[in-house]
Amino acid sequence: MTFAPRSLILSALATGLAALAVQSPASAQTVTLRVAHTAAQVEPYQTGFEKFREEVEKATGGAIKVEIFPNAQLGDEGSVLKSIQSGSIAMATVANATIADFAQEMHIFDLPFLFKDRSQAYHVLDGEIGQSVGKALADKGFVLLGYYEAGVRNVLNNQKPITSLTDFKGMKIRVIPSSINIDTFRALGANPVPLNYSELYTALQTHVVDGAEAANSNYNAKKFYEVAPHYALVRWQILVAPVVISKRIFDKLTPDQQAAVKAALQASLDTERKAYQASDESAMKELIAHNVKVTEPDRGPWIEAVKPVWQKWAPVVGQKTIDAIAATQ
Repeated sequence: MTFAPRSLILSALATGLAALAVQSPASAQTVTLRVAHTAAQVEPYQTGFEKFREEVEKATGGAIKVEIFPNAQLGDEGSVLKSIQSGSIAMATVANATIADFAQEMHIFDLPFLFKDRSQAYHVLDGEIGQSVGKALADKGFVLLGYYEAGVRNVLNNQKPITSLTDFKGMKIRVIPSSINIDTFRALGANPVPLNYSELYTALQTHVVDGAEAANSNYNAKKFYEVAPHYALVRWQILVAPVVISKRIFDKLTPDQQAAVKAALQASLDTERKAYQASDESAMKELIAHNVKVTEPDRGPWIEAVKPVWQKWAPVVGQKTIDAIAATQ
């Protein structure tokens, strides 16, 4: 038997150790991403994140694991965003109005009656406008990965059918704790009440509020119809839900892992959005079966009433951006 010279063995060992030394800790260890959202487990956010988990775990050979926490298990949206900044939670999707408190430019997507339809919204969000607006989040500790949808928003209440804007005036309406949402519902003649989503059912039940805004899917999934059986299809907003990852956590990933996370989230967008469209359609059938009183008031007076909101917020979100969205088909 012939043995290699000791010098060659030592050289080979040194080469191997050097190769190990250049591997980053992130590439040598399993990374677990804790992902949060406030919606019920049966809602489209969950469907989107399950697709994200499938794609990222497949792309990384299991080096990145994903744990999903629905139904506000890790806290309300505001507290979750603070945890993402610190790195104790990795990712979340939240209402745009919530995260816009960290980057005012993002309030552009909260303007009432901004998008003509879903197709226009997706073109804006997935294109240059969506990406450029989201860049403002980087300085706040977030990396924007993309935008989910939270449905076409209408108004529900526990008082009476809404057949016109006049019927809506004076109602106590729960809103996301956001200045632009408060401005919008004041312009519509309501009394906006900022309230966390997790508290809404009880607030409707005890008449702390008269109503709220919601999409068909979460109105049905959360059984708000049990305590607020009147539903007006005003389609005041296509709710945008940015998906962000903690910059602290993202920066610790290898370039390949970062690319896998981005690609997986992009792959999940279509899944989440289609789930919302399907959910909205099926939820409406269920709401009717639950004897919800559905009305469809003329939207013209509603759109006219919120023009001062656009004028007030144009200096914050940028008139050029508003014009660019209006020009997008």
